Amino acid sequence: LGWMAHRGPMPVYLRYAGAHTTRDSGGDGANWQNFKRADPDNPKQSSPLRRAILAPEGHLLAPVDLAQIECRILNYLAGQEDVVEKFRNGEDPYIGIASQAYGFEVTKAHTTERGTGKQLELSCGYQAGAATIQSTARLGIYGPPVIIDLATATRWRDLYRSTHPAVVAYWKTAGKMIARVAGGEPLQWGPVLIKNKKLFGPGGTMLHFDTLEHHIPSEEEKEKLAKFNWDGFWRYRTRHGWTGLYSGKLVENVVQWLARIVMMQAMLRLKALGYHAVMRTHDELVFVLPKDSDIERRKEIILREMRREVPWLPGLPLDAEITIAERYSK
Repeated sequence: LGWMAHRGPMPVYLRYAGAHTTRDSGGDGANWQNFKRADPDNPKQSSPLRRAILAPEGHLLAPVDLAQIECRILNYLAGQEDVVEKFRNGEDPYIGIASQAYGFEVTKAHTTERGTGKQLELSCGYQAGAATIQSTARLGIYGPPVIIDLATATRWRDLYRSTHPAVVAYWKTAGKMIARVAGGEPLQWGPVLIKNKKLFGPGGTMLHFDTLEHHIPSEEEKEKLAKFNWDGFWRYRTRHGWTGLYSGKLVENVVQWLARIVMMQAMLRLKALGYHAVMRTHDELVFVLPKDSDIERRKEIILREMRREVPWLPGLPLDAEITIAERYSK
């Protein structure tokens, strides 16, 4: 990146719809979507790289992200109304389940414990098991690293599932939908149309499952595929080879795909208003704004469009956060 900057303004290379969920992926040996933040409290997940990226002279960088967009969409689709209501009321969605996990009243000041609540609310929505919860906590992806035993991870898994019964029911529905994706009459599933081994969404984009098949593993495969049903499981081919498809993964695919559509539609509305995004990540757009007295007005326009209600997800509460600085500091 340093050598690239010597040639002039930094080019942001993204592979459009490079991921299966139609999200962008990285290219040209760099992935601007995965630059870590500088976080002194979590050195393993920290990097000064973002802080090295500067706006052009006389301008400011304005990254704006859709706050908790995947969690909002998941609970909305599932009908987990108590969680949706928390978002609607502007409440912290993480401290409640964190308090239940630790057995005392957690606040925003409890960084580690709130990070656990964030992990449970965001990660467990895709059917994460105890081993995944344990390893994710150790990595410190959602806050300071937390070391727990498998029994604690199992208790936290069960806590999420008992407090999110509508999400658990949505997984079961998704499991039935896999067979419909593989074949059968067209079916409308919420905002998604299942037809011809594809999922069609608002705006014309789609998820492809053309190679989806029910696979019965051989004896040689069974040891490697222990987490799947040995009597057979669904799988589809990607450019990296075959990958299994189960209910939680289908839910993750759908939620991330729909979140991407929400963000891209906001990006197009802003472009029509004269605001061109110079970079984007999974749930974030980055703008370059002139450093002048009109900065607050521009900020409000951007936030207004990012928070605008989506017609095909009526009643979904959206929120956005923006940071304006000379450096890519968010």
